[in-house]
Amino acid sequence: MKDGLNELKYSWNEFAKKDAMGAVLTGKEWNEESFYQSGREEVDSLMEEVLEIYPGLNRARSLDFGCGLGRLTFALSKHFRHVTGIDISKKMIERATANRRNSDGVEFVLNESRRLTAIPSDSVDFLLSLIVLQHIPKKCIKGYISEFLRVTKPGGLFVFQIPTRRVRDEKKERYWEGRPLNWDSPSLGKLCYRATVRFIRWIPRKVRELALKDDRLHRFLFFCKLWGEEPVMRMNTMKKSALERFLKKEGGVVLKCRQDSAAGDALESFTFFVLKESGTGQDRADFH
Repeated sequence: MKDGLNELKYSWNEFAKKDAMGAVLTGKEWNEESFYQSGREEVDSLMEEVLEIYPGLNRARSLDFGCGLGRLTFALSKHFRHVTGIDISKKMIERATANRRNSDGVEFVLNESRRLTAIPSDSVDFLLSLIVLQHIPKKCIKGYISEFLRVTKPGGLFVFQIPTRRVRDEKKERYWEGRPLNWDSPSLGKLCYRATVRFIRWIPRKVRELALKDDRLHRFLFFCKLWGEEPVMRMNTMKKSALERFLKKEGGVVLKCRQDSAAGDALESFTFFVLKESGTGQDRADFH
């Protein structure tokens, strides 16, 4: 596929084999109980927020897009009669299906397409997607959001998180940080030595800084990893204003948009709570 989904599928199958929980929630060592407990706490808190915004939400069918190991899928089963988890990684789906937490009201579906072909239109009361769209190729993000609108019932709700822009770090790593090279009036030889060593140490920091801030270099390093058959984790953004225009055009009403920390310090991120219009105008009237 030219849209990057093959690379996405390959990487997340590799992550599933090497460290599935660590790939889903980076930056921490997880055991199984704490991993799934984090999902229960996150979903319980989110559902309180959802029902405050939209108390009339039907709780029959829910969809977890990018379900991975089912961390949020199993947690959603406490709040909905039927929950479907969908993911591009066959290995993740196999592990989620085999999990002892699986039950009759939960199913897992493999989806390797740009469309959610296994999910009928207007069939889901609630759709959730957290820390997923940021890893999907940019050219596919709008398409998946359109699919969220397609599969959600009129009057239903979907909630998704996405980074909207890179945040420039005000504390840049500086070449001259710390003491000046000549702080103790060294000899010319020692001064040259210090300057050389500091420059050599500065190079990798500067390359890293450029890689994080320059999309072209970031893509170059990304494809170098792919060439070496290493799994890679994309971090993509979509402008908030463009996303809001797109949702409005497609028939989605943003009931709430709040900033979150799901993408880390280097990226500004938001969670969107979006109502699918019913066409009658009644649903919109209930919330204004």
